[in-house]
Amino acid sequence: MKLSLPKSLDNFYQDSKPGTPSSEYVREMFIMAGAFDGMIANMQEGDMANANVSYNVFAKEYTKVSKMVKPWKGYFDVAAVKKLGKDMNLNANESVISKDIAKIAATCEKCMGERTAQVWAKYHWRDFDTVNISGEIPWPDAMKMLAVNFVGIGANAAEGNQTSTNNSFNQFKVLYANVKVACYNCHDSPRTYYVSDDVFAKIDQMGTNITENNMKNVMAIQQELGIQCYRCHVLHWPAQNMKSKMK
Repeated sequence: MKLSLPKSLDNFYQDSKPGTPSSEYVREMFIMAGAFDGMIANMQEGDMANANVSYNVFAKEYTKVSKMVKPWKGYFDVAAVKKLGKDMNLNANESVISKDIAKIAATCEKCMGERTAQVWAKYHWRDFDTVNISGEIPWPDAMKMLAVNFVGIGANAAEGNQTSTNNSFNQFKVLYANVKVACYNCHDSPRTYYVSDDVFAKIDQMGTNITENNMKNVMAIQQELGIQCYRCHVLHWPAQNMKSKMK
């Protein structure tokens, strides 16, 4: 987190929405990247006339973007872009132009490699701290409650305590179902993982085994469900962790 994001970047994300590339800065980046890739595609096809058209769009956009966030100006090499244009006009050989392109691409890769993850975490991902379960339980608190009940299932099953296992299971199942609903704070399509029908079928299977007092199966199913929790954490936790630190 030593590479903090410039405060001025907020100006370009004022009207953006989490989960969508709607910021002014991203729009300009798309224009720049599209022109750059279009230029290379035209060159590969031997269409230098259109390659020059794409270059002109790219060069103008590159210069514009280089001035948008002053602390990031060092990531841009405007001189290299000008050299590329000059070499294209002089019909330089392919190796010279390729070196020009590689030098420019390196500046893009450095900036994106150092900054993209933080930008996505701060502006693209929805803040879990703003999500409530059942309209009243903050997401972090709900995750702790879910974890306690989940671990309680395994611990009580290992002790052969059917009643306590069932109590933990019932609380876990209700809370897990509410978490599925809360997912739609960020997602607008049915989830096909983590909280999908196959996962709830596995939860129901666990409940059946508790009723039948088959604790060995209960513990095995708990481990299978734990993989779903782990996968969700791997995807969502890093961005939230960065977002929280940047606050």
